[in-house]
Amino acid sequence: MRNKGFSVAELLVAIAISALMLAIMSSLFLTSSDVFNRIRTISDAKEFARLGVMQLEWLFQRWGTSTPCADASVCTQVISCGTPGNFSYPPDSSLCITIQNGDPCDEVWFYGNLYGQGFVDILTGPDRVAVMSCRLSDAPQVNCYHIKRGGLWAPYDWDYSTYPQPPIVRIKNLDNDNADCVNVSGTHNTEMDREVEILNGLYYDSNTFLLDGGDLLLRVPHRIHLFCRPNPRDNNRLWLYMEATDMAEDCNANEPPQPLIPVEEFHVENIGNAVKVRVTYRSNEGETFTIERVYGR
Repeated sequence: MRNKGFSVAELLVAIAISALMLAIMSSLFLTSSDVFNRIRTISDAKEFARLGVMQLEWLFQRWGTSTPCADASVCTQVISCGTPGNFSYPPDSSLCITIQNGDPCDEVWFYGNLYGQGFVDILTGPDRVAVMSCRLSDAPQVNCYHIKRGGLWAPYDWDYSTYPQPPIVRIKNLDNDNADCVNVSGTHNTEMDREVEILNGLYYDSNTFLLDGGDLLLRVPHRIHLFCRPNPRDNNRLWLYMEATDMAEDCNANEPPQPLIPVEEFHVENIGNAVKVRVTYRSNEGETFTIERVYGR
């Protein structure tokens, strides 16, 4: 028996059905692709937000650290640092913060330690001490520290009438520069000279001071400035910037303005003994994501 082929009508019906199925599949593919791109855009915005939150948390976690205060009655209160261009160091409060409201961005200034600190463990000899170093460094632009002894800035009998700032000292002959204190077993991870050099005055007609066990070495803080400006590398779209001014003139490790994250808005509000930060971030595709955080110490 001879096999019959498809008729013209049957072929046309088959082609029509195939075309319809192809159109449906193409539509599903395009819809899925659009959904995927939207999800990716939202994901990008959230990733920008996550990075921005990490950067802000890193800065605000250092708010007030290593910062002496000039007025013991308000030393741990959240007050203004003064007005821009008229700041003084040390500020009245370690937790001072100056907020200038703006639209769409506020400007903010506060103090914080951007570098290292260390704890003197024991004397290992008449001229050397063992130290737990958390990124202590004797590199020229970093080597400016305050000393805290028993909760007070040392030396106790510093002549503040002649030298208004607490002593700023330079450490000497650090064995392990920039040593990390994370996951260190034991009580110290480096050694250095017991004698430190005073950079901003004299102590009993001497520019040296001797460390003792229990002393804290705290890197002199920076005044941190957060603000918004157009970023020329991003078609002049708005970014959150940070710059930092070193409070130790002998180190002068200033941080020039650098972009942190693309934003639509940046606002900071004093809410008692903390601050509330609200930031609207922007992804590369223009999607935005708003997040709020409260920071305090």
